[in-house]
Amino acid sequence: MKRLMNIAAVAGALAAVAVLLSCETLDYTNKYDARQKARGFIPENVTSGMPEDRTQVPDGARDVEWEQEGSFWKLSYEVGAGVNKVEYEVWFDSDGNWVKSQNDIRFADVPKYIKEYLDADPVCSKATFERDADYIERPSGVSYRFDGRVNGSDIDVEVTGDGTVTVFRD
Repeated sequence: MKRLMNIAAVAGALAAVAVLLSCETLDYTNKYDARQKARGFIPENVTSGMPEDRTQVPDGARDVEWEQEGSFWKLSYEVGAGVNKVEYEVWFDSDGNWVKSQNDIRFADVPKYIKEYLDADPVCSKATFERDADYIERPSGVSYRFDGRVNGSDIDVEVTGDGTVTVFRD
């Protein structure tokens, strides 16, 4: 019986190693251009149009992935760990033009003037917001996106740097 258990343990360990080896591990120690990973997956005419500064992935990034969503291409990765983990997304159109970048931000780190815009809005002033928000950068400017609840209903709120508050009801 002991021998059978040892054989089962070895077989399980070998299976786990095989699974780990079959998964793509992106453990880069230096910054790299994520377009290198995209080659062969994303058409060359798209990758050649991507701005180099928007495809740079920082040191220590994990889970670097490219995905196609409709006609857009999304580069995503994570930096940090645990409560300090931040997820990043960089979006490109079908010509490789940068559309937007988005990353997590703690509500506590949202600039005071953005919170003041929320407090001044009649709907948002009554809402409770999650601990995290999204920082969104587009060619047109920066905005912050929040998930919240007001009067028992879920809302999404986007606030631009100039104070425009848009409330989306779920």
